[in-house]
Amino acid sequence: MLKNLFEKYVYSADESKEVILKEPPKIEKVTTNIPTPFVDNFSTIDDSKYVELLNQSIAEYSKTVSEFDFMKFVNILNTNSAFIPDEATRYKVAYSTANSISPISVEALENSAKSYIAILSKEQSEFESEVSKFEMENVETRIKRLEDIEKEKIDIQNKIVEMQNKLSQLSDESIQTANQVREIKAEIDTKKNSFNSAMNKISNSLLKYSENLRKYI
Repeated sequence: MLKNLFEKYVYSADESKEVILKEPPKIEKVTTNIPTPFVDNFSTIDDSKYVELLNQSIAEYSKTVSEFDFMKFVNILNTNSAFIPDEATRYKVAYSTANSISPISVEALENSAKSYIAILSKEQSEFESEVSKFEMENVETRIKRLEDIEKEKIDIQNKIVEMQNKLSQLSDESIQTANQVREIKAEIDTKKNSFNSAMNKISNSLLKYSENLRKYI
């Protein structure tokens, strides 16, 4: 999935064709369906695309789990937040509700939380692999071209009279290629920062939920 969105949002020649992902609707009642996505409205980095993507990965994995698990517990927590402001009480009520649906231990919830964190780690590995591939294809080849251009310029300078036109052409290409390298590197850095922000945001949310199991239950 990350590979597809990396290609769509990073390696896109036509930004006007970019898909606009909408915020999913809020859950209005207790349910064991796909949980409310993890969202942090205080981030200064535009990571909404990757937040949506990582939440989709979590939701897809959640669909494969038939028994009551950590994400269904989180779903109950989020639902209760509307009418139970106290966090400790919310965890206790959620745990009680969970056990009324399907008896489950705190240890089982903690192990289930680890499985979701593992999903995020897998997505991160895939993303980083795609970033490396993208950089190799779009930066390294241009850097190599710059090196070749400089070598050719040195040869041409020895025949400056008869090769003046060729030298001018290569100089222009060198400037253009160098600009492309800077632009692509800047774009990659922006996407890396956006993904890492989303990764940290959701990982921290999952870890907080998991840690609070022991803290409040």
